[in-house]
Amino acid sequence: MTNKKVLAVGAHPDDIELGCAGTLSKLIKEGWDVTCLIMVDPHDFDDTRPKEVVYREFENSFSILDIKDFDIVFTSPIIEKCILTVDSDSVEHFESITEVYNTEWDLVITHHNGDSHQDHKNTSDIVYSFCRKNVKELWFMESALYFNRNKSFQPNVFVGIDKHIDTKIESLSCYDSYMNQARLNLVVDLARIRGGMTTDKHAEAFQQMHRIL
Repeated sequence: MTNKKVLAVGAHPDDIELGCAGTLSKLIKEGWDVTCLIMVDPHDFDDTRPKEVVYREFENSFSILDIKDFDIVFTSPIIEKCILTVDSDSVEHFESITEVYNTEWDLVITHHNGDSHQDHKNTSDIVYSFCRKNVKELWFMESALYFNRNKSFQPNVFVGIDKHIDTKIESLSCYDSYMNQARLNLVVDLARIRGGMTTDKHAEAFQQMHRIL
């Protein structure tokens, strides 16, 4: 029997971990094949976070999550630093990256369009266009660092992650060039809030956009 396949798409390194690391860890344990795509090539944020540091952090994070299949969609000079736009060329390029997997995705997870970060919004729109074909189910995720500003996110899927919350926090802790204890506490607090919708103490929430049976 062929394993089910999930594609998780984040705008930047750490976005996937913030939104769905617990769920991906759970699915991997259940035998799913997990592929992750980062939309924007890591770049020099400032003197304390050069590109090489960010690369090392997200590779270490994915190693903790046991994610072996990942790629970067837009690398320099395809787009300028930290600029992601929504147009037919962007959608076609994204599709070309995914063609190498030659698969019909059972589940795709990405940002919600209501996020306040422009790259999150644009990632959501590009992936939404991609999901018009060869995708059985689409979920939008939420981020603990942005959820309080997203007034349109309407969660209707809750994944209990009690056995995976520690792995989620460990993976996020790899981003030690910027991730502090206050941010990690916010991640745990949101997971506890969402856990109230499940039989677990911790959960991740998603908005299901479509499902094809």
